[in-house]
Amino acid sequence: MDELKQQFYEVMHKYQKPFSEEGVTANLTQWSEQKQGLLQLLRRHPIWNEKELAIVFRVEERREIDRITVDETRAAILELGRRACTDDTVYENFETALRAATADYARIPNEYRLDTIRQYGGIKCAPGQKASRIINRLCLKFHLDQIEEEAEAGEPDNRYMRTVKPYNALFARLADALNPAHIEKTAVLSIVLRQSRPVVRRNLQRCELVEVKQETDKISLQS
Repeated sequence: MDELKQQFYEVMHKYQKPFSEEGVTANLTQWSEQKQGLLQLLRRHPIWNEKELAIVFRVEERREIDRITVDETRAAILELGRRACTDDTVYENFETALRAATADYARIPNEYRLDTIRQYGGIKCAPGQKASRIINRLCLKFHLDQIEEEAEAGEPDNRYMRTVKPYNALFARLADALNPAHIEKTAVLSIVLRQSRPVVRRNLQRCELVEVKQETDKISLQS
C-alpha cells in the first residue's frame, strides 16, 4: 500500500493538484476493498507477480503487408505529387516511377521494375533495396517534402491552425504498410492504477483525491 501511495503522490505532484494524505488513504482503502475478489482470482495464475500486482507476459504482434493501405496512401502521395511537380510531364514521370515501386506490394520490388524507376524517377536504386527507401528517395527527388498546408491542432477547447508538411506522415504510413513486422511486446493484466491523471474535488476541510482514470482489469500493451 505504501508503494501505491507514493505513486499517487507522484501523479498529484506532476499535475500540481492539491491533496491530503487522508484523502489518498481513504481512496486507496476503498479501491483495495473493491478489488479483493479480482485480486484473489488473479493470484491463482501461475505467473502472478505480487510486487506488481499483475500478470506480466510476452505477446507477439505480426503485421503483414497491407495492400489497402498501400493503395490509399499511394493515391494520397500522388495527389501531393500533383502539387509538387512543375508540369504534367514531370508529374507523369513521378507517377510512373511510384507505381513501379509499389506495384508488387512487396518489401523489395522485383528487379525488372528498377529500370522503370531509374528512367522515369531519375534516381539510383539497386537490386534488393527496400521499396520504402526507393519511394522516399523518389519523393524527395520530386520535392514532395517541401509541400506545406494548414492543419488544425490543439485541445478541443483551444483549437488553432498551424503549418505542417504532410509528406512525412504519408511516407511513414506507406513504409509501414510495405514492411511486414514481427513485434514482441509486454502485456500486463493488472489491477493497479497506472499512469493516470488525477481528478480532484475541493471541500471546506480538505482537498482529496476522489477519482483517477483507471486502466484496470484490462490488458495493456507496452512496447
